[in-house]
Amino acid sequence: MPQTHIENIEEHDEDHISEQEATVYIADLLPSIQDDSQLHRLIENRLEKVFQIESISIQCYSKLGAGLMRVRNTQIKNRLVEDIKIMPLDLLEGTHVISFRETLEVVSYIVIDTTNEKNDMDLPTAQEIRKRWIELYRGDEPSSCDQISVQFPNIYRIVSTSFDDLLAAMSTPDFLISKLLAHVYIGADCSYFEDLPKSTTKEELETAISNSIRMKTVSSLSLHIELNKQTNNACIIATDEARLWTTKSFVYIN
Repeated sequence: MPQTHIENIEEHDEDHISEQEATVYIADLLPSIQDDSQLHRLIENRLEKVFQIESISIQCYSKLGAGLMRVRNTQIKNRLVEDIKIMPLDLLEGTHVISFRETLEVVSYIVIDTTNEKNDMDLPTAQEIRKRWIELYRGDEPSSCDQISVQFPNIYRIVSTSFDDLLAAMSTPDFLISKLLAHVYIGADCSYFEDLPKSTTKEELETAISNSIRMKTVSSLSLHIELNKQTNNACIIATDEARLWTTKSFVYIN
């Protein structure tokens, strides 16, 4: 996966920034726009037009679905976080709502590769995953880390509160734990298919999802499909451009 650069803008040099300036986190950035500069302009123009708020700087990270904005003082920050809270962006395909937050929370999913493993394999605990995350990425400790389901015990949901560890994870999304290969899907969404026909395959689900978002193919780095043949359920992890899938309410499966 190509390295993605994220500037560390959460740490400030006191010689270059006033103590009055404040940071506001932006959540729920839309997956249909992968151009971070375009997202920046949309948010900046909307803030000025509707709320007469001028930001000092805005940085968007579409791959994370998150960003941050610097404003002149805490009064503006409080207005955004406590009063305004959300802001609609008008797009050609409709309206999308972003939100303003006091703190950063980015959800990622870690998938242990069980392709060539036995059914009775010993998977790491959520606490072991959290410990390994801290060892590897050296950012703030994740606020939570849990296995998502007994049906999909090889998938873990982890919540980051700092861009530092996200930068490191985006640069090195694959790691080993207990001799098992794990992959991190940064800023991802998780959804489920239930009561699927027994004959359903991963390939059929991948094709259906690709068609629903009008893409010929979706990279395995952006989309993971875990199929439980015993329960006829599937777990879908989508990140980056594949997050468009989460805006769909249904898909056609041939």
